[in-house]
Amino acid sequence: MGELEFECFDAWLAQIKFIGLSVHPGHAKNKMINAIKIASKFFSDLPEPESPEHTEDREGFFHLTKLQGTVEEATSIMLIRDFIPTNNERRMEYLKNLKKAYEIRYPGLRIEMNFKHQYQNMYSYIENNIEVVELAKKAIEKAGLEVKIHPIRGGTDGARLSAKGIPTPNIFTGGHLFHSRKEYIPTLTLQKASEVLLYLAELWTQQ
Repeated sequence: MGELEFECFDAWLAQIKFIGLSVHPGHAKNKMINAIKIASKFFSDLPEPESPEHTEDREGFFHLTKLQGTVEEATSIMLIRDFIPTNNERRMEYLKNLKKAYEIRYPGLRIEMNFKHQYQNMYSYIENNIEVVELAKKAIEKAGLEVKIHPIRGGTDGARLSAKGIPTPNIFTGGHLFHSRKEYIPTLTLQKASEVLLYLAELWTQQ
């Protein structure tokens, strides 16, 4: 309770396809290019400390979310996240260099990469409209809570709305264990979040 967030990840999506060559395994020597096996090696070459399970606070990561395929072809989806855009640029450059190395290591292998920008750090929109943050702080305090400011390690509706011209910091909902089967929200937190919204509406009418 009391959390207020106005920074989020700069977010990229990477779609990576590995195109190999299927040959009967009994006659495969110096011919077969096993796409899914090579893809597994490829992702094992990413720095393990830069993965979600080894990062916190303002640390970014590579996050492989999907890998499927056959000897002939393997496809994958990877999320690339950081609060600082240049760190993500470095990660994408790392993938491009790894692609070159693997295509040399496995003659005949082709790797296709496509990067898509998903959303950017909402602070870039909010920093020039800091009033929205100050009023949110006041509303949280009026609800009898301590304001806790943290960057959010994920994507948010606030980022989408801010990009559309409506600067929108995140006010706590009080959820726990997001994206797991045990996700929940305590009743008291729902009550306090509702109080904050009412106070916030009141504060805006006074502007």
